[in-house]
Amino acid sequence: MLRRATENDAPAVYGLMRECVTPPWTFESVKSAIAAVNNDFFVITDAEEIIAYACAENVIDEGCLTSIAVNPAFRCRGFAKTLIAELVKVSGMKSIYLEVEETNTPALRLYLSCGFEKISERKKYYGDASAYVMRKELI
Repeated sequence: MLRRATENDAPAVYGLMRECVTPPWTFESVKSAIAAVNNDFFVITDAEEIIAYACAENVIDEGCLTSIAVNPAFRCRGFAKTLIAELVKVSGMKSIYLEVEETNTPALRLYLSCGFEKISERKKYYGDASAYVMRKELI
């Protein structure tokens, strides 16, 4: 089930982030992101367990996908695409951007399939690996 995240979801989201994201945010950062009025934060649950989440920060008419993760046991089932589509649908943004490590092939495939385009590169942003900045125009 897709729904907005609540404060009560922070421990589970943080646990999923620690499993899937390097480096993970702090627990306080997760709580703050869920509570922030300028963020859209969604989770997908399976039998009450949070199996995926996504957060986008909205600034005026532009958004930034700040974090997204899917439990490894539930990957390749369209959950990340569902989350991105929901963020786009509810945001009212003109565009949304993100950054991704150049070696993260599954994420790059996902973002390209969702209509994101590479607009720039941050050399050696992740140590030896560069970051690609990607953007999706919505209007």
